[in-house]
Amino acid sequence: MAAVNLPPELWDSILTFAAENDFIGTWTHGRQVCHAWNSAITQIYRDIYLRDHKRFTVYFDPEEDFEPEPGYGKVSFAVEMIFDRFDTLRPWRCVFSENLNTTGQAREWTKEAYEDMYEATKTARWRSRVLLYQGPYEEAREEGGMFYAPAHVIRLIGLRCPGGEKGHIHNVDEQCAIVNDTELSGLEVDFDRREISFDWIAMFDAFFAEAAELRRRNDAPTAESEREAWRVTAQASEFDTVHQASDLTSQKRWHNLRNRKDVRRERVRKFYLKRHGRDFFDEDWRDVADIEEDALRKIARREGWAQNRGNYLPAWLEE
Repeated sequence: MAAVNLPPELWDSILTFAAENDFIGTWTHGRQVCHAWNSAITQIYRDIYLRDHKRFTVYFDPEEDFEPEPGYGKVSFAVEMIFDRFDTLRPWRCVFSENLNTTGQAREWTKEAYEDMYEATKTARWRSRVLLYQGPYEEAREEGGMFYAPAHVIRLIGLRCPGGEKGHIHNVDEQCAIVNDTELSGLEVDFDRREISFDWIAMFDAFFAEAAELRRRNDAPTAESEREAWRVTAQASEFDTVHQASDLTSQKRWHNLRNRKDVRRERVRKFYLKRHGRDFFDEDWRDVADIEEDALRKIARREGWAQNRGNYLPAWLEE
């Protein structure tokens, strides 16, 4: 079949439409077609997703609050980061800085006397959490970095997501938004300036690859018992419609949670097999099961499913 000869502007419109409507498949498959598509799609994602402060964020939450006095009120130590600039010497790397519209500032009610304490403590908490995950340098990470407990959560909101233009999502699926904690490739951190930099193309590769695998599993339930439960729910009487619809949503949600947990574990397993020649989940994971649950809860909150800190997972998912 002869190649379709279209003006470059029309190809750009077609690929932009694809990126808006299937941001997972366009990145994972569209870029494999040819060098021209690879370059065009990479630029489209750079412009409409990476650089959009509302649609692409990296979130660090130590799950701690600042409370200078009992009853005074609390301020979160969370740090949300957004695109700032590209590295001038390494254009494949981007620099993200703190979003001061959402995090990083003591609230209006915070006394001036506490402002320096808040900022210093926040930086210390962030530094501690990142180094616990990464290690202070690459050698330390290879020896003892907590790769199974990322310090960050990445969120991308699609252009078709309701409320996405304002950076808002609630109980959405991967068709509207992607939230996970895949690696920020080549992560470098400036703690004093509260900036991070990373290879954004390699980061997107890992980010979308895991999202594609998760979507594949979510779209194809494998357990016969799950399929039967969904079939029975779909045939519920009119009297039970509301209750059963709620049950169906819950069943799908738990099914998706199980898939996410499995996909995350496969990522961690591959890392430890490559770096250490051992299966992390055969030896160490039971000692850090609570850390794994914390990571899943952080992802759920950024998805809009879990609004508050605390246990949101069913008991069978903690196994």
